[in-house]
Amino acid sequence: MKKSHDRAILEDLRSPARQNNDRAFAEIYACHYASVQKFITKQGGTDEDAQDVFQEILIILYEKIRQADFKLDCKLSTYMLAICKNIWHKKLKRLRLQQNIIQENHKQSLLVEEEAPADYAIISDEKRLMELLSHLSPDCREILRLYYFDRLSMRQIAEVMGYNSEQVAKNKKSRCMQVLRRLVDKDPNKTSFFPKEDYEV
Repeated sequence: MKKSHDRAILEDLRSPARQNNDRAFAEIYACHYASVQKFITKQGGTDEDAQDVFQEILIILYEKIRQADFKLDCKLSTYMLAICKNIWHKKLKRLRLQQNIIQENHKQSLLVEEEAPADYAIISDEKRLMELLSHLSPDCREILRLYYFDRLSMRQIAEVMGYNSEQVAKNKKSRCMQVLRRLVDKDPNKTSFFPKEDYEV
């Protein structure tokens, strides 16, 4: 891609006009999504992973570009691929840590048989739940999946997600539940997917 083309995209992203921003995002998607998708799938990811990573790239790129001291010293494609690699490597690290924790939990469950806490009970249609979760941010989907489906503790979730403390993980989960509650409230079926106490955050 020519640098003049890159500059035009950056100018549109910096523009206060929404239509210019939209034009820039459409151009970035058309020119760069395929390379991101190719990288992710070659690294063992799925098309859905590629879409999530690309959305994160766009957010990071938009925030960086609008900083006064930002300067692009390489092609936009090179810069975006560097962001892509960084995001994906962090995700893989989190997945490996998550798998280790789940395996350890499984080993412990074989040694000590105990009844699953009521807090983890999912009391509704899983398909509808997944539809609602799809409207949340990737981080929120991951946190709620780790908590309710993989049954990780908040301390373990903090480790997997790379948060500084268990309290940070708890606060993040509470915010995610608030968003999910609003989605459930808008749902015509008015179905409660999680224990009531989780909505009272």
